[in-house]
Amino acid sequence: MLMLFSGYKDPANLYDPATKVTYTDDAPLRAIIPAANGSGKDLILIAAIATWYCATAPKTKVVITSSSDDQLKTQTEPHIVELCRRANEKFGRPLFKWVEHYISFPEIKSRIKLFATNDAGRAEGGHPDPGGRMMLIVNEAKSIRPEIWDALSRCSGYSYWLEVSSPGMDNGHFYDEYQES
Repeated sequence: MLMLFSGYKDPANLYDPATKVTYTDDAPLRAIIPAANGSGKDLILIAAIATWYCATAPKTKVVITSSSDDQLKTQTEPHIVELCRRANEKFGRPLFKWVEHYISFPEIKSRIKLFATNDAGRAEGGHPDPGGRMMLIVNEAKSIRPEIWDALSRCSGYSYWLEVSSPGMDNGHFYDEYQES
C-alpha cells in the first residue's frame, strides 16, 4: 500500500521510475482498505502516508477524520507525532511542530489536521490551499454516518482519498465502496 501511495501502481515493476504515476486532483488515488484490528492501520498506513505526504511538497494539507475523537487521540495522532519527532531528531532541527490534532511543517507551509465529528457542517467543503494539494483520510470508515459521507463528498481538489477501517457489517458506505473497488 505504501508503494501504491508513492505512485508505484504496478506490483511487477516496483521501484521502476518509468512506471511511477503522480496522483493529482484531476486523477486522484481513491483507496478503500479494510484491515483487521491490530494490523497497523494507524501505526503503519495512516501515520506513514500522512507524514510522508505532508513532508514532500509545499502547501500540502492532510485532513484525517473519524467519528471517534478517542481513536484519533489515542491511536492515529500518537503515531504521526512519533514519526514527526523522529524526523526532527534525524535532521537535528524542528521540521515538524504539533499541538493536539494539528501537526505542521512550517518551513514548507504544510499541515495535518485531525478531527472527529458527527456534524456534517464540520466535514464539508475541504479543499487545498491555493497552489497546494490535499489528501483526505477517513479512519474507521465503517462508523461514519451517511450525512458525514454526503458532506465529505463535497470536498474537492484532493489528490488522495483513503477510506480505512476494520471490517464491519455487510452494509453501509464503506462496505458498498469496497464492493465496487
